[in-house]
Amino acid sequence: MNGQSDNTPLQSAIPNVLMTNANDENQSIRVESVILEADAHNWVANNYGKTRFILPKKASVLNNDGMLIWRTKWSQYNIGADKSATFPRESGGVLCINACRLYLDGKLISSNEEVGKYLCMKNKFLPYDAQVELLDEMVGSNRHYGYDADGLIELSEDKRMGEKGGRELTDNEEATIECAVPLAQLFKVMGDTLLPMSLRGELRIEIDWEGRFTQLISEGGAGGFGGGDRVGVEVCRPRLHLDYIEYAPEVDQALKEQITSSEGMTNAFREPTLVKKHLSAIGAGAGNVAQDDLELGFMGRSVMKIYAQKLSVDNNDNMLTKGGRSDGLTGEELQVVINNKTMYDRPVNKVSELYSYLNQTGELPFNTLPSTYGLVGVYQTADANVFNDNVKLPTNIAKPTAQGTTAGVRNSYQGRQRWVGVNLAQQRLGADTPSNSIKIGEAPIILRINRKNTGNSDETANDARTRSAVNVNVWVEAVNAMVMKNGRVEILEI
Repeated sequence: MNGQSDNTPLQSAIPNVLMTNANDENQSIRVESVILEADAHNWVANNYGKTRFILPKKASVLNNDGMLIWRTKWSQYNIGADKSATFPRESGGVLCINACRLYLDGKLISSNEEVGKYLCMKNKFLPYDAQVELLDEMVGSNRHYGYDADGLIELSEDKRMGEKGGRELTDNEEATIECAVPLAQLFKVMGDTLLPMSLRGELRIEIDWEGRFTQLISEGGAGGFGGGDRVGVEVCRPRLHLDYIEYAPEVDQALKEQITSSEGMTNAFREPTLVKKHLSAIGAGAGNVAQDDLELGFMGRSVMKIYAQKLSVDNNDNMLTKGGRSDGLTGEELQVVINNKTMYDRPVNKVSELYSYLNQTGELPFNTLPSTYGLVGVYQTADANVFNDNVKLPTNIAKPTAQGTTAGVRNSYQGRQRWVGVNLAQQRLGADTPSNSIKIGEAPIILRINRKNTGNSDETANDARTRSAVNVNVWVEAVNAMVMKNGRVEILEI
């Protein structure tokens, strides 16, 4: 009886010590922090870069609070006092991250593509104060705003280095912008479970970087930039900040025994998978309609959420938002087909409903400036720095001359954050965990996006950009299982 009694608490604690929401302080006796330099870092000028980290195996588990940190410099910093280069105001430096991969024992554990764009969307589920006070410091964005004397929302001035909130890239690694992104945002597995260090094999993280000036940088200064100025962007000094947890000896030993046994342990986690799709251009004439059924697959999988980003090909080089946007489409309608049945009783064609369904996918509301989600309409012509009569841009916002016009300012912001979100969980407002998902049968998931020319004169100013060809990035968050047995790891799609 005593043996059974002594054994029960320990055995019941073993699955819990790998859960990121476990709240038993007795499970941990020591935390060791490590600053890890890159094992390899290669850069191709004005193109791309690759970084590899080999993580040390120590302690009991790798904690889920690790950070990826880097700096970005611009070699043309001294071309003139009237020129400046900053990250886009909404996204900051997250657009530097193109793809990421986590390997253990040579096996791909977790990965994501178009990571920077995905994080731009995910970060908007943070409260405004967190976006301003946290993200502006961590990723070099500039989301701060106040109110002018007339009650208009007024975005902050762009700050140069040396001032509070400075965001300008320089050619000096010590003075340029530094960014930090949690590893749990890059790899969902690190947000849902802790990684045991007693598993066999090398633990490796790989990062693919975006290095094209035109995809990363908002240009400031009189007269705009010449082509020769748009070179020399480089990610430098990438490193990881890691915390390792050492459990009490009896817990550590029991954990090792379980994951090295033939029965092992299985933990579920979320994994976003990118599916790239395309909407063909449609005519601008009144009454033109397009219905695109985007087949996503995922037959036999447990799926939690779907997110979609729409990028108009006609206006792909958006100076103020770049790739950290999702373009609203005039006459836009949404439907989802799951297991051969439509999810909604009718196509979702009201912006308020699209926004509501997007909000159902996050634990917090989706926070974006007024008119950046909803309005795709006529431009305000009275003031070049005001859009939708309620948001005011500062005079010295980083933009070349072309973007400083009324159309340029409004085209960069208005209706540019209309992300699509669909929660497939069995309990829409229930626990945001891998267990809250839906099983897909033999038929693929279909994401249906309709567009039409409404004939509304308020929308005709945007016909060109909303009815051009559109690239669509769709992230499907499905459930995987990490099976740990015999000291090794296996990933199963469930």
